[in-house]
Amino acid sequence: MMLSVISLGVACAYVPQWHLAAAPLRAKPFLSSLGASPPAANELAHPEQYASELMAHADAASFPLGDIPLTRRCVAELIGTACLVISIFGIAKALKLRTFFTAVVAGSTVGTLVRIFGSISGAHLNPAITLALAAGNKFPRTQVPVYLLSQTVGATLAYALVSSFIVPSHQLPLLVPFGEEVRATVMLAFGCFAIGDAADAGMIPQPVKPVLIGILITSLSLIVRAGMNPALTAAPFMVTLLRGWGPITLADAWHYAVGPAFGGLLGTAALAFARGEGRGVFSQVARVGRMNRRALGR
Repeated sequence: MMLSVISLGVACAYVPQWHLAAAPLRAKPFLSSLGASPPAANELAHPEQYASELMAHADAASFPLGDIPLTRRCVAELIGTACLVISIFGIAKALKLRTFFTAVVAGSTVGTLVRIFGSISGAHLNPAITLALAAGNKFPRTQVPVYLLSQTVGATLAYALVSSFIVPSHQLPLLVPFGEEVRATVMLAFGCFAIGDAADAGMIPQPVKPVLIGILITSLSLIVRAGMNPALTAAPFMVTLLRGWGPITLADAWHYAVGPAFGGLLGTAALAFARGEGRGVFSQVARVGRMNRRALGR
């Protein structure tokens, strides 16, 4: 619980400030790349209004990592998600680790994978994160299906590899209520995107970002019994289906597919409201957040 408070606290501490501090600093190169003129001095006196103008032009900006071939990014997602599954289902179960140490393994693995693959594919490693990024116009929506496929295939192949000698092939995840998946992934998305945006804005050092994300994953794994990752929790269902247990094995799979996806969108919307800044489907939520901040005199 303490780890959760620390990691989310570090992220939330920057929510009200980084868009105000970073927008004027990044304004000139951003607008120059769009063929627009830099802001005048009086515009910098109203950073919130200027930030909203930046977001109006955001769709014209190129996506990060767009110059890296899609095939290479998909391979990175496949390998990264496979490593995550092997770490959690393989190493943790093989060593019969207790819940605390399993959570530490999960968190440290995610942090390491973000460090390794972050500059290649963005290290989503989670369909819920990919969907939330696409909904916020921070990831090309046309590339969402191949990312989701890469993550699911990587998780399924990894689980097929380790399940034969770790657990019986018919064993499925313990059923988690739909609401629990939503609640957990709300915190996951909010925390991950808050940490990532704060690092991109220069409010925290970039090397610290994977560490904080790892701490966040560890803490959530300790306090919430939920998968928070459709690819990770779909792997056992897919493997048992392929091994002949029939479609009945998919009866409860929707909890792990729809729950995290919905939670990821809610968590991202909550961050857009708190920051007063958002793109895509979150732009109106961000607008309401800005109006609320003005009403409160902040």
